[in-house]
Amino acid sequence: MRLKKYGLRIKDLFFAVVVSLMFFMSSNFVFGDEIEINEPLGLYKNVYEASYEKIANKESAGNTEVSKEAPFEENTKTENNDFVLNQKNFYFDNGDFFWFRRYAFKETVKDKKITSAVTFPGNSVEIRYVDPVTKQWVLTGDINKLKDVRTTLFINTEQVSAIISVPAVYKNLFTNNTLEILPEDETPLKITYSDGMYTVSFDFPQDTSKIGEIWCLQSKNKLIDWSNQKNYNYFKVHDLSVERRWSWDGYYFKTPSNYIPSGENVLYRHPANYTGSSFARYGEGLAAFDLGFIMTNICLNNQNEEGFWETGPASQWLKADFQIGEGFYDTRFSTDFALNLVSAYKRYGFTPFIEGAVKYGEYFLRHAEKNHYEVGDGWLVEDYAPNGKAEAYKRTHVSLNHQVNEISFLFYLYNETKDVRFYEAAKIMLRGIENTKEKWVLPDGNLAYALMYNGTNNVMTDYPYLTYNDLFELKTILSSYGESNITVNYLMERKKEYMDKAGITEYRKE
Repeated sequence: MRLKKYGLRIKDLFFAVVVSLMFFMSSNFVFGDEIEINEPLGLYKNVYEASYEKIANKESAGNTEVSKEAPFEENTKTENNDFVLNQKNFYFDNGDFFWFRRYAFKETVKDKKITSAVTFPGNSVEIRYVDPVTKQWVLTGDINKLKDVRTTLFINTEQVSAIISVPAVYKNLFTNNTLEILPEDETPLKITYSDGMYTVSFDFPQDTSKIGEIWCLQSKNKLIDWSNQKNYNYFKVHDLSVERRWSWDGYYFKTPSNYIPSGENVLYRHPANYTGSSFARYGEGLAAFDLGFIMTNICLNNQNEEGFWETGPASQWLKADFQIGEGFYDTRFSTDFALNLVSAYKRYGFTPFIEGAVKYGEYFLRHAEKNHYEVGDGWLVEDYAPNGKAEAYKRTHVSLNHQVNEISFLFYLYNETKDVRFYEAAKIMLRGIENTKEKWVLPDGNLAYALMYNGTNNVMTDYPYLTYNDLFELKTILSSYGESNITVNYLMERKKEYMDKAGITEYRKE
């Protein structure tokens, strides 16, 4: 397995051209803009090459083989008198194709719309979507019923399967890695039919204070097996239409009210990429497989020079209690994404994924060395830190769910790298929990959310079942080493007793 970072050999260009030609010939996929979209394919692009021998789940929705080569990626930039269009393309070797478009406008023209379209071949259609109001699935074959539907559409014809996003409109302002949705400017996708072709049109207001974005995944195979009922729940949970959005540079999630900036329609770039991580680690079928790779790959690029993924907005309580401002390090979010990188590496065999996980692991070792409390022969590692640009700040608390999750990550990273430093760090952190065992159990039987908290701006109540699930994961990996930890088992038992009394049932059971 090797990573080719620079340059482009003739056989790479030939492969990319063949894949793209096969795709366009098989599906008649056409853009409707009156400008030339594609540069010579890959002429100035980096190409990554990797073996997919370790793919964990090879079943696709249509019982066809999933793509076994790293997709070819190209980025293009084109423009005309009205706008600049940046586009990302991912070409999979089985013909699957993903594109993402971002429109930036050169001048504001009142009431003028920039319109484009994409066509899908077929003579009959099934369209599924999650109703934005009722949050229930809708299935229709009547394209006239979509006039007021502003949401992601899942489209199947007898020749093509596609997922196309809501045409998103945001303020052309990205303070602290945030986006502000402008719902009044977002219009529904419009579908028409003529001569064996469905045309999906979309538009954006021509306004320099705004940007327009849209993405699509298309395959000649079924992207999702809709005969499997669990897929309806899975893709509703991971709906990317309202409170979650997939944007040019990553996964965006509704901003908490105590973040700066925040607001009803403000989203922030979430370091953990939870939807993409779920697709990559657990998702079944082509849609999850393809999107899992793409989303993980793009979010990997947000890793900063220090090695972690910043939370862009400032948190009011972190700022008040610890003088930690915007761009901070949240050990939970970054560790969650790094865990996904390890899992994604095992599934896709893509070298940059494990390289990113190792880079983060190195950063975490430095963080743990600098920011920990010694408890006997163990360490409790602090939850937060500022980015490298910050000056003075106060020491933070240690949450049990953060500490446990970090230990699991270090063990999994050791399994892949055999770097004993990660194993030793996991062990000293595990001893930190062992040496504070009774302090984690509250009088009511619930677990304490954190120790070492001296602030006044957070209630510090443990999550209903997240910490239990983290302990479950740690217990599982310890079992793989032939170990059983008394403290881990004890804390799980106490939390389980509390959850049973409180009627909490969503916890992990296997």
